[in-house]
Amino acid sequence: MLLRARRILLSVLCGIAAAHWRAQSMIDLATETLVPIPEAPKLLPPKRSGKLLHASAIYRWTSKGLRGHILESVQVGNVRYTSLPALHRFFSNLARSPQPAVTAPPGRQPRRSNDADEKELIAAGG
Repeated sequence: MLLRARRILLSVLCGIAAAHWRAQSMIDLATETLVPIPEAPKLLPPKRSGKLLHASAIYRWTSKGLRGHILESVQVGNVRYTSLPALHRFFSNLARSPQPAVTAPPGRQPRRSNDADEKELIAAGG
C-alpha cells in the first residue's frame, strides 16, 4: 500500500514537473529572437519612478511566476533567455487574469479614539 502511494505521488510530481517544463519552453527558437534576461529590462517601459525593472524580477518570473503565470524562457549554456513575443504573451496572460482583491492584513483593527477609551473608563468607575 505504501509503495503504491509513493508511485502515485511520484507520477503526480513528474506530471507537475513536466507541465512546468512545457510552460517554460514554448519559445519557438526558429522564429523568435532570444534576449538574455539581463538585457530584457531595456525592452520594457520604466517603472513609475523612472527606473528600469531589475533583471532579478524577470528571473523570478521565469522560475516562480507572477499570479500563476510563468514567463517562458530557455537556458542555453549558462545564460537564460526570453523573447519579446514571450514577454508579450506573459503580460497578455496577466492582463486577462483576475486581479487579487486587496485586503487589510489579518489581525489589524482600526485604532479607536481616546474619547471612547475615556468614556469606557468613566463608565467602569476609573
